[in-house]
Amino acid sequence: MGLLQLTKDPGKNTVGLPQLKDFILEHEMEESDLDKLLEIISTGSDGAILVLRGKEIPQVRILDKINLYLMLLKLDYSMASADLLHWQDFEALVEYALEEHGFLTEKNYRFKDARGKRHEIDVLAIDKLSKEHLIFLLDAKHWNYKTNSSATRILDAAKDQFKRTEALGKTKGALSQLFFKKNLEWSHAILIPGVVTLLAPPVQDFFIPIVSILSFNNFIQEFSENLDYFKKKHVRGIPTQKRLVS
Repeated sequence: MGLLQLTKDPGKNTVGLPQLKDFILEHEMEESDLDKLLEIISTGSDGAILVLRGKEIPQVRILDKINLYLMLLKLDYSMASADLLHWQDFEALVEYALEEHGFLTEKNYRFKDARGKRHEIDVLAIDKLSKEHLIFLLDAKHWNYKTNSSATRILDAAKDQFKRTEALGKTKGALSQLFFKKNLEWSHAILIPGVVTLLAPPVQDFFIPIVSILSFNNFIQEFSENLDYFKKKHVRGIPTQKRLVS
């Protein structure tokens, strides 16, 4: 059992944890050891948890799921349960990681293609400093793999993401509006699809990145070395919109 098992309600930011007593028994810990562990988590996560001292065992309330999860990933302990984050929290975590590396991001980016079909990208990330004008279109999959069909589902998700990438590449008006919003005067770009998973993926696609959140930082730092292998959509002739200077 992981230390932190949370509700899947994204609107509930404060959660009591009655499992602490069972956690102590399962891991043969002293209450003083648990106190030290909670103090480390609270300090390292910038106050993401609040420890409430009672008559017996302390109760913990979660104030910031994202910072808490990031802190748990740093600890050499199996405390980051797959149930810790709601899927909306997971999308926010992916966006947070990209922003930390200087990307411009859009979460739940929606556009309509030339045929009028609506599409949504969980997290769109623009590498504003890249000479190639790189844009990542990421599908955030908050899946806990339990069946033999997991590999097929992940590969299908990667293929679907490439279809969305192609659709956006053919919708230059949407890209023009996006660049205007982000204060970019780009007339061309390279769109790259990808899938970010909560757990280590059970399968890989050699041409579409499928990366777990645990490996995501390394992927961001090293993606340029593997860029030639990725499926991508080159888009040219994007109308530029210049801002009026008052």
